[in-house]
Amino acid sequence: TQTHTHTPPVGSEGGVGGSKSVLQAGEVMVGVITCTTDRQYVSGDDMQTVMGTQWPWGDPKIAYILTLGVADCFRRRGLAKELIRRTAYHYDTQEPDVKAVYLHVVSYNTAAIALYESLSFLRLNDMPNFYNLWGNWYDGILYARYCNGGQPPLSWRVQQSVNGMRNAVRSLCRVREHSQEASDPESPQVRGPADTQTTHTPASPVHHTPDRSLSPNP
Repeated sequence: TQTHTHTPPVGSEGGVGGSKSVLQAGEVMVGVITCTTDRQYVSGDDMQTVMGTQWPWGDPKIAYILTLGVADCFRRRGLAKELIRRTAYHYDTQEPDVKAVYLHVVSYNTAAIALYESLSFLRLNDMPNFYNLWGNWYDGILYARYCNGGQPPLSWRVQQSVNGMRNAVRSLCRVREHSQEASDPESPQVRGPADTQTTHTPASPVHHTPDRSLSPNP
């Protein structure tokens, strides 16, 4: 599997469309990833979402994953994960000025979302009606993975801390409520099937009386 990470988009000079094929005779391309750091393709809104407005690195660069694809018959083999991993490794080791790698994903693609989160991508922004696919509008999500000392905007980090404390307080309140219910003798106790006591009484003998309506006439 070949991993191609390039600055110009597909078809531009110096990119995949302007370079010679790296495939050898008998080889078949089964997956591809394209990525750019060109500000022409990185919107100002995305830059602010990923990096915020205060940058201790001067003018930061971020990489945008434009496309990621794997041939149908080669899916579910970890190829997409390997393509992203190699792309992230490239920026980690070869381009220290790049502080983050980001992408967009449609909200219903749960498999892709799980993949990105497993690779340390952070969910930074939900975008309503971001995609128009087959005449229908779908929400999009912006994910980013930070590298070379980059980090999410301060506002996002503060919000994550607040959400974490809020969830911790809620969990603590639920634990206290359960403890109080268990220690209060007057509180109604709900028994499950395992707690239900069943009293077994011996079965009474059953006397069968012939049904004379079914007997033949004497």
